Amino acid sequence: MIIIKFDIVVIGGGPAGWTAAWTARKVYADKSVCLIRREEKAIIPCAIPYVFGLLSSIDDNILTDKPLLKNGVNIIIGEVVDVNAQEKYIVLKDGRKISYDKLILATGSKPRILHIKGSDLEGVFYVYKSYDYLKKAREFIDKAKTIVIIGGGLTGVEIADTLATIGKSVYIVECNGHILHLNFDEDFVVFLENELKRKGVNLICNRRVSEIVGSNGKVKGVILDNGEKISCDAVIIAAGTMPESSLASKTGIVTDEKGYIIVDAYYRTNIPDIYAIGDCIQKLDYITGRRTEIMLSSLAAYEARICVLNLYGHKVTRRKLGVIPTCLTKVGEVYAASAGLTERRAKTEGFNVVVGRFETINRHPGKLPGARKTIIKLVFEEGSLRLIGGEVLGSECVGEIVNALTLAMLNNYTAYDLVQLQYGTQPTMTPSPIANIIVNAALRALLS
Repeated sequence: MIIIKFDIVVIGGGPAGWTAAWTARKVYADKSVCLIRREEKAIIPCAIPYVFGLLSSIDDNILTDKPLLKNGVNIIIGEVVDVNAQEKYIVLKDGRKISYDKLILATGSKPRILHIKGSDLEGVFYVYKSYDYLKKAREFIDKAKTIVIIGGGLTGVEIADTLATIGKSVYIVECNGHILHLNFDEDFVVFLENELKRKGVNLICNRRVSEIVGSNGKVKGVILDNGEKISCDAVIIAAGTMPESSLASKTGIVTDEKGYIIVDAYYRTNIPDIYAIGDCIQKLDYITGRRTEIMLSSLAAYEARICVLNLYGHKVTRRKLGVIPTCLTKVGEVYAASAGLTERRAKTEGFNVVVGRFETINRHPGKLPGARKTIIKLVFEEGSLRLIGGEVLGSECVGEIVNALTLAMLNNYTAYDLVQLQYGTQPTMTPSPIANIIVNAALRALLS
């Protein structure tokens, strides 16, 4: 039996696996590193919505191997079917065996399957992170005129926005009262819904698809739970994701009731020398201390770095347990971002809250080119006035604003801390010195 030997083996080629392999080579120059993934070409998950129109082809959305190969990471294409944790080797579907000293599972997530009658018809697609699958979906969608998207989360909304941009007729069917209900409060969501409507997207909320109908094996429409029929040429199901943890379960690694791999603060599983990171692991919310099912590439990369830095003795002590969901999106011409808890969820979690709002222009004076209104909403815990959430609408600047809010939450900043922020300004890049959006929203909360 021939066994290929490596010191560090990473299973999974998404952001978590890629970051883990790259970091391992940088941190442990004396260790051999191998990354194993199923497909020849790895997809950039966050940009999948844009392969349906804004990108010219699927090949424009490839997570490049060049930095890995340049730094000596060995890439093996194959499917891992077994892990022998006792003898510390894995088995590929083609029979190859690869030994490891440290094994990192970064197996990611998979679409949540809806058992809807007719979902096996030609023209029905899920959002798989697969080059070949997405290529087939893109080719079909290119020929379709009307597309129904089931699910109004970030992925469904961004796909709808992309398809509307290239002239398709688009419907979103969302079972909740608003799209993006997990990421934004209603007062912010309405801006995004209006932008989608402006672009011609048809929003159908508080409804479910009960059946997908077709003719000659191809999609012809969907039937809603109120009996209404929508004719269409294609259906995209974007109804959430689930952890891909079947290999972990088969290996004897402990998972929770929803299939998420249970890890400790340093991403160690219950089996020595086997770690897990990314979408496949159970996460705790930093604000509430409770389990959260958030899946973000940015968190996956963060987890990869912490995991790898501590593979051989602790190099970085993890001081802040839990994650803060930080989401960014763009709908039409509106950029939106959120971090932490929405006001609605904070109240559901039992927090009494104080809210601070502020509007300004992202340039000064406001007549400068590129000037756009920016709106912020900060959520503070009543009493302590600790920042526990924030939402921002406006231009590209919302990304950096919400990242600053995430840092503030990780350091338990209060409204008192935020009103004392020191910052720089410049007419073409920021609001007026007297109109810093974070400071003024915090001040409004203090004065409320």
